[in-house]
Amino acid sequence: KLKESSQKKIKMEKPSIARMFMMPMKKFTMPEQLTKETFVPTKEDIFIYAGEKRSRLIFGHPIEFDDDENEQIEEFKQYLVDNDLELPASIDFREMYRYYQGCGYDPQLAYEGLVENYKFMQENLPVNLDGLEEYLQSGIMYYYKRDKHFRPI
Repeated sequence: KLKESSQKKIKMEKPSIARMFMMPMKKFTMPEQLTKETFVPTKEDIFIYAGEKRSRLIFGHPIEFDDDENEQIEEFKQYLVDNDLELPASIDFREMYRYYQGCGYDPQLAYEGLVENYKFMQENLPVNLDGLEEYLQSGIMYYYKRDKHFRPI
């Protein structure tokens, strides 16, 4: 009997896609008092840790950089000076550090990435919306920003 019962397979029914869409979803609303201006991230929000290694996730103003990060920014700036390289004036130290960290603190890769991104932005922005007005008006896509509740507008 044990053999028979152990051989019986338990059939677990997977929910169908249609059933999944019919399941009630939890409604999430952003608290009125929380906006991008009033959000103050904690250290756990700003950094992610992998053993002894730490990576910054939030680079924006008004968050201050610590001494180690400022040293790394100065190292990158020194690399630019030593190699007679210049970055476009629109690139600030926050974006510079974001690329430097993202390239594993390799200054050459970070410089190349920054310059390549800058060229891409100059060539492709602003986006030409000719012929897209019909789609924008239909509501199947949006192009602008987000409102104070982070909803697309």
